[in-house]
Amino acid sequence: PLWQEIDIVLEAVRQDWKIIDKAPGRMLNTLWADYDIAMEAVRQDWTAIKKVNKVLLEERALVLTAVEQDWRALLSLPPKISSTMWADREIVACAIKQDWTALKHADPELFEDRGIVTSAIVQDWRALNILPKEVAAPYWSDPAIVLRCIAQDAPKVLQLADKIMRGMTEVMLAAVQIQGGLLELADVGIKANRIVALAALQNDP
Repeated sequence: PLWQEIDIVLEAVRQDWKIIDKAPGRMLNTLWADYDIAMEAVRQDWTAIKKVNKVLLEERALVLTAVEQDWRALLSLPPKISSTMWADREIVACAIKQDWTALKHADPELFEDRGIVTSAIVQDWRALNILPKEVAAPYWSDPAIVLRCIAQDAPKVLQLADKIMRGMTEVMLAAVQIQGGLLELADVGIKANRIVALAALQNDP
């Protein structure tokens, strides 16, 4: 039977992966356990990963190919394989680039990866709320990170950021340029800064 000729099936799959559904039931497991066929199917449509033989789901390249299309492919993996993939920096970075909320599924060790966290907070500063307090603390005292967050929601971010931020000219200037009244939260020395005070005045409703 032609379905046993893997090379012929692969050629057909290259044209349309859904042709696998027409295979005899006894052949489905064999076909979905073939790496090249599975990869070609997933390359065309990430949802095909839901049909792939579990043995192949441990193949990093296969999973990454699906995740590059839609990070939710990770949610369809068996728990043990899923935890391995969520600890893979490249795969997690790919997922977070699509949706910052994917950060909550990442292996906790990646919470300390500045690049990963920054990728999430540029989309939504609330990504920092996903992290345990002790892990989030260094980010809340990082001027570059806080500045990115202030641009999104200055009042809330200033309340949550390390108090040392209120004594930094660059941080407070960015805040008052959004909402002048935030000058009240600044340290005394910053309140006396003419540039910051003027910016606050110009942005006070």
